[in-house]
Amino acid sequence: MKPREFLSTIGSSITVADAAPILQTTQAAATKILSRWTKQGWLERVGQGLYVASPISSSDVSTISGEFALVTDIIGIEGYICGWSALSHHGVTEQIFINLSLASFKWPRYKEVRLKKSKCCIFKISSKDAIGLEILWYQDKKIFISDIHKTIMDILAHPLWGGGLFHVVDCFRNYLSSTDCNINQVLKYAEGLNIIGVFYKRLGYLLEINNGNQAHIDHCYARKTSGYSPLDPKTKKGKLNTRWQLIIPEHIKI
Repeated sequence: MKPREFLSTIGSSITVADAAPILQTTQAAATKILSRWTKQGWLERVGQGLYVASPISSSDVSTISGEFALVTDIIGIEGYICGWSALSHHGVTEQIFINLSLASFKWPRYKEVRLKKSKCCIFKISSKDAIGLEILWYQDKKIFISDIHKTIMDILAHPLWGGGLFHVVDCFRNYLSSTDCNINQVLKYAEGLNIIGVFYKRLGYLLEINNGNQAHIDHCYARKTSGYSPLDPKTKKGKLNTRWQLIIPEHIKI
């Protein structure tokens, strides 16, 4: 059971004894699970064996939209909710992010804007990149968010948008196993934006090690560029994968 599903089954608080049958496990195992979810930010421990839902984990789309609307009022941003915020919205990650990730075509470079209790990380894009978007409403404000397939394309092209390579790989695997998975749509977005280079290497490599569709793997292989590229843009050190011409970081277990 995932933490989001678990939270939907409990009331204002939950004990280890009550959690064990919900999780279909022993009290000892339930204690470890609740402890892990507490470290991840889903729960707060308020007493011996007693937990409550974290205020952050209880936030919903309206909260995300409200934050975005606030930034819109402050700096007049034009763009869309992207990266880790979009991943959370689409349910392909259980990790909680306090900060908001946005893509903007009105700013010349990466920018951070301070909010009351968090910050907004604004990534620079071109206006032509604003495709594959869905609409959220906050009061009378129309707010855009990348759909799940555009989000996957974005984080493979820009792993930092996804909160780092380890999280990107985890989210990609969740996407592959979900009913929403549509690699054809991911590729369609990439081709529509004329994406080249390391995106196809990353996508093809991750598909291959996760037993993806061979036609999709061949499609990526035919479009990869020459020269070695880092799987993780934060490091250029690691093991060389000659087939995909990728530098695989040794500190991250793929």
